[in-house]
Amino acid sequence: MEKKDRRVRITRIPSDKPVIAYILENRVGSDRVGIDRMLPKAGRLSYLIEGLTSYEANILKQEALSVGADLAISRGAILKNRQNETALLLATEKQLSRLLDKLSEQKFSGFRGLLEGFESLNRPLIWRVKDRQMSLSRPIIMGILNLTPDSFSGDGVMDPKVAVDRAARMLREGADIIDLGGESTRPGARRVDEKEEIARLIPVLEAVRKRFPKAIISVDTYKPATAEIACKKGADIVNDVSGLRCPAMCSVVKKYRVGVVVMHMKGSPRSMQTRPLEGDAVGIVFEALKRRVARAIAHGIDEDRIVVDPGIGFGKTWQDNYRLIAFTSLFSSIRPVLVGVSRKSLIGAIHESRPTERVPGTLALNLFAFSRGASIFRVHDVREHKQAFRVWQEIERHLS
Repeated sequence: MEKKDRRVRITRIPSDKPVIAYILENRVGSDRVGIDRMLPKAGRLSYLIEGLTSYEANILKQEALSVGADLAISRGAILKNRQNETALLLATEKQLSRLLDKLSEQKFSGFRGLLEGFESLNRPLIWRVKDRQMSLSRPIIMGILNLTPDSFSGDGVMDPKVAVDRAARMLREGADIIDLGGESTRPGARRVDEKEEIARLIPVLEAVRKRFPKAIISVDTYKPATAEIACKKGADIVNDVSGLRCPAMCSVVKKYRVGVVVMHMKGSPRSMQTRPLEGDAVGIVFEALKRRVARAIAHGIDEDRIVVDPGIGFGKTWQDNYRLIAFTSLFSSIRPVLVGVSRKSLIGAIHESRPTERVPGTLALNLFAFSRGASIFRVHDVREHKQAFRVWQEIERHLS
């Protein structure tokens, strides 16, 4: 008997050969022969399908082949009876349409979920924050407002009045979210206790909420006590760099029905760059984020309140940071992706520069991530990003 909670998930993946090869090897479990056979077809539409049984995966492969499409499945799906298979479908639009028509005649529950999954791809993607829904059909800009004396980019503000004025400027320039942070999370930063963090955050949060009642406000904290007070005072989102490591944070997010950013970080800000990740950073971060999201959902947090952040600069080498950006589309198969690369050292690693001189590099990274499915962009320079995204979208409009 099938488990009632089994769900088929489908994610559209950009047809980049390196991404397709990685998914085939590390997510599907294809052998080298299978990968070499599939890669020449990478120019087609590509869909990652998760949650099929082995039996359904084999039937789906035969149906795909019958319409000229192809489906990569693991060798284990052929030899064993398993309940949660991952597959990769490559098809043209015409082939996909014919395949869906054929699947509508099948009676397997997984195929019903498959059809529903393809239908859901056409629905607008949203992020629920308290009682509001943010459409992710366009790039969402999260403006950074550091309320710290030791921000790596030198833009920290300690005067609440100056901070509120800066929030006002970012909102005028087009920020969709204001992200308030009362503790620096740069490499080697000292830890700030809850009392000090709250003293920095709450006066500014209250003042911004009073002056801009409709503004969407995020708090950048990994401390449940800070998050609790911030949510009481009107925060809409908790941006947790620890990725909901603390169960108490899950309780806060659930209680106040706020949006949450689940980020990957190795260790703590103080120690994370002492020994960065070793091995396959993409795979490590992907699996960790999947576990954290599953944990959040198990704690009662609604899935559509969650976005993920691969944690660029948080315990990774600069080379791995670029690789994580290159594989943005893979992380979007978990939940919508937030990217935080603004003015960071991965830019300085290839072009020597101070943080304030890294705006062009930041724009390049964010535009690439947007083209690969990222939805939310945490930035210092709101106006520049608003203009860049508008120009990019205008180009895309003329191609449609």
